[in-house]
Amino acid sequence: MLEDVDEPWSTDFGAVDYIKLAEAFGFQTARITSEDDIETALTAAINHQGASFIEMMVPSQDKIVPFVPNWVRSAKQKPALFRIGQVTGWL
Repeated sequence: MLEDVDEPWSTDFGAVDYIKLAEAFGFQTARITSEDDIETALTAAINHQGASFIEMMVPSQDKIVPFVPNWVRSAKQKPALFRIGQVTGWL
């Protein structure tokens, strides 16, 4: 059912401070918490001679209302696998 779907999904791994973890490995770090932070963080990472780690904070999918991902629209466009009185296959 998820064929041809390449939409990103977020995963909540709990209370992990990825910035501190990246800093422990010697990365330059930045945390993006709003759209206003994007250009500054990317410019600094591009201009930095070493490795950079950028964490972008996004809302959890259960906080996005209404939650209607693209695969729902895609599934509605494909012919049904089962119909009353007959069985059909995906095209």
